Amino acid sequence: MDLDEDLLRVAKALAQEREQSLGRVLSDLVRRGLQPPGKGNARHGVIPILPRKAGGGPVTSQAVKELLEAED
Repeated sequence: MDLDEDLLRVAKALAQEREQSLGRVLSDLVRRGLQPPGKGNARHGVIPILPRKAGGGPVTSQAVKELLEAED
């Protein structure tokens, strides 16, 4: 198996943290990566990714600023 060094370091750290073998950690990560994302529970790190409305545009920092200013 040819694995990038940075990924190998992360996997080894996870294995040590979880007190699991490197193979077990890699198997779990691959399994999770192969599963289709669940509806409404996708995550980016610790932030949940909300479903996008049809026709909705991206939320920009300018749009957030305008909404915050409209509250005042």
